Amino acid sequence: MSSNGSGKQTDSDSGSGQSSDDVANLIIAVVALIISVIAFVIATLQALQQYYGTATGYSSCTEEIMGKWAAFTHRRMKWSEFRFQVEFEVPVIFVARPENQKGPLGSHDQKAIVFMDGSPRSLEESHTRSQKEFNQRRTQRILAGTRQGVHTADNEEASWLALLMAIQRMEGESRGWQQTQTGYSSPVAHNPPHSIIACLQSKKKSWDSMPPNLTKPYAYTTIAHLVEIAAMLGIYWKDFNLNEDRYRARGNGFSIIGSYVEGLGIAFTFQKVGPTWFEENRVVPNYRIKELCFGFCPTIFRGEHDVLYADEPKDRGTLQLGSLAEIAETLVVFGCNNKTVNFFRKHDEKARYSHLFPVPFEILGMVGIVLQVENTAFRALPNPTVFTWDTESFSLHALMLEYASALQERQRSGDKLLKDNPEIAKILLAADNIENAFSDWQLGLPMAGAAKDAVVTPDVYPPALLAALRAAIRGCDEYLKQPDRLRLVQQVLRVHVQEVLDTLNPDDDEDDADDGRGGSVAYGREVHHLGDAADAGDFREQYKGSKAVLQSLDSASSGERHRLAAKLYVSFLRRRVVQVVCGELDMGRKRERRLSLVSTDTISGAAVGKQVNDTWCMLVFRMMCWLLLHDFHKKDIHVSKSDVFESRMPVYVT
Repeated sequence: MSSNGSGKQTDSDSGSGQSSDDVANLIIAVVALIISVIAFVIATLQALQQYYGTATGYSSCTEEIMGKWAAFTHRRMKWSEFRFQVEFEVPVIFVARPENQKGPLGSHDQKAIVFMDGSPRSLEESHTRSQKEFNQRRTQRILAGTRQGVHTADNEEASWLALLMAIQRMEGESRGWQQTQTGYSSPVAHNPPHSIIACLQSKKKSWDSMPPNLTKPYAYTTIAHLVEIAAMLGIYWKDFNLNEDRYRARGNGFSIIGSYVEGLGIAFTFQKVGPTWFEENRVVPNYRIKELCFGFCPTIFRGEHDVLYADEPKDRGTLQLGSLAEIAETLVVFGCNNKTVNFFRKHDEKARYSHLFPVPFEILGMVGIVLQVENTAFRALPNPTVFTWDTESFSLHALMLEYASALQERQRSGDKLLKDNPEIAKILLAADNIENAFSDWQLGLPMAGAAKDAVVTPDVYPPALLAALRAAIRGCDEYLKQPDRLRLVQQVLRVHVQEVLDTLNPDDDEDDADDGRGGSVAYGREVHHLGDAADAGDFREQYKGSKAVLQSLDSASSGERHRLAAKLYVSFLRRRVVQVVCGELDMGRKRERRLSLVSTDTISGAAVGKQVNDTWCMLVFRMMCWLLLHDFHKKDIHVSKSDVFESRMPVYVT
C-alpha cells in the first residue's frame, strides 16, 4: 500500500513540475512575442520613416511656409524608384485685361484664371489671407509665445504670399476708399472702367525639380509683369541692372530685392517693411500704364487700335522718356535740330532742363493720351521720365490762372492773333470752368473764408474737377487731332521744345546775325504772320527780355514765379514759335515753287499765323490740364527698363 501511495505522490510532483515549466515557457513565449511584435513595429516604423524620409521637401511645404497653398501639398509614391515624391502647387502671376481668358498655362477653361480684385471670392480662389485673417493669426502666434510681438517680417513664409496679399489689399482697399470719397462704387474687376488687373493660375510642381540651394517653393512670373505689378503697388525701382543681375525697389512700405540664383535664374524676394496704404496713391487702373512702367507713353498721334511692339522702332505715336538718350531719340523722331537733341544726348552737366518743372513733363502733357480713367478718383501714374515731379515747388493751378490772365491781357492790348479768336475763347471758357470747380471745392473747406483768395490744390480731386479737366482736354483734342492738322501740331511741338531749351540754355553769342539758335529762322526777316508790326529788332529785344524774365523767374518768390512763367510763354515763346513755324512753311512753299510743283495752298500768311498761334495755345493749355489730371510720386524717378518691355523672360519670387 505504501509503495503505491509513494508512486502516486511521485506522479503528482512530476505533473506539477511539468505544469510550472509550461507556464514559464508560456510566459517566456509571450514576452518573446511581445518583444518581437515591438521589434516588428519598430522595424516597420523605421521602414516607414525611411520611406517617408524619401519625401524630400515635404516639411518645406507646410502652412507655416506656404499658407493656405499648403492644402495642395501631398506625397505620391513613385514605384519606379520605390520612394515618395512631394507634389505641391504654386501661383503663376501675370498682368492682363479683366476680360482676358488666356493665361501662361492655357485658356481659362483649361486652367482657371483667378482675377485678384480684392473681393472675398478672389481671396478664397487665390488662397490668400485677408488682412483680418493675417492680424488674427499674428495675434494667436504672439499669445502662443511662438514669436515676439515686434513688427518684423515673417521670414519663415514664402515672400510671394506677401505679394499676393499686397495685390489683393491694393484692389480691395483702393476701391473701398474711392466709394467713400466719391460715392462711386467701382464695378467688379471683370467689367470696365478698370482695364488692368493682376491674375494668377496655379501650377503643379514636384520638389524633385527644386534647385538644391532653395528651401522654399517659389512663384512664377516674368520680368515685365513684375515691373508692372511693382508699379501698381506704388513701388519704385532704385536699381535695375540687367548686366549685373542687380535689382532693388522700394516704396509704399514694400521692398523688392532680386539677384541671380545658381540653377534657377533671377529670383526676387518681396517684403513689407513699413506702413502701407492704397487710397489716392493707387495707380490709375488703365492697361496703357504698362508702357509708362518702361519709360514709354502713347501720344495723340497713335491710332486707337495701334499696338506698341517691343522690338520695333518708335515713331511719333510713342514718347520715349526713360533715359536722357531715349529722350534724345524722341526729339529726333519729332524732327528737333541737333542742338536741341544734344542737350540730352551728350549728357551735358551744365544743360538746364527745367523752368518751373522739367521740359519732358511738358512734352508729356502736350501730346500724351489721357490715362486717368473716367468715373474713378485715381490720378497717380508711374513716372516714365528720369526727372523728379515735385509739386511742392510750383502750382499748376496757379500757373493755369496766370496763363489765362496773360492771354486776356494780350487780348486787351490788341494782339491780333488773340483778339476775337473763337479758339482762344474756348480755352478761356474751359479754364474758367476748371477754376469754378476748384472754387466750389474750396468753399467746402473749413476756414474757407480765410483762404478764399489763396490758390489751393486738393490732394483728392472732387468728381466735378476731374470732369472739368477731362472736358478741357477733350476740347483741345478735338482741335489738335484733326487729320489735316496733325502735321502742324508736330511742327509746333518741335519748334516749341527747341525754343524752350534755347531760352533755358542761351548762347553767349545770341546777338550774332546768323542763326546761332540751332536752326531757327533768322531774326533778320520782317514778320507778317504775327498780326502786328514785328521785325528783327523787336525779337532781339524780346529775346533779351526773355532772358531777364528767366533770371527773374529763378530768384522770384513762389507766388511771383507763376506770373513770370506765363509772361515768358505768352509774350515771347508764343510769338517766337509762330514766327519760326510760319517762316518754315514759307520756305517750304517757295521750295515747291522752285521745283515746279503745283501748290494748292491758298491760305494767307495771317491765316497761317493764326493756325500756328491757336495750335500753340491749345498745346500749352492741354499740357497744364493733363498734368493737373494726372500725378506722379515725388520719389518715383524712372530707372531705364525699356529693354524688358513685354519681355517674357521668366523670373521667380521666393
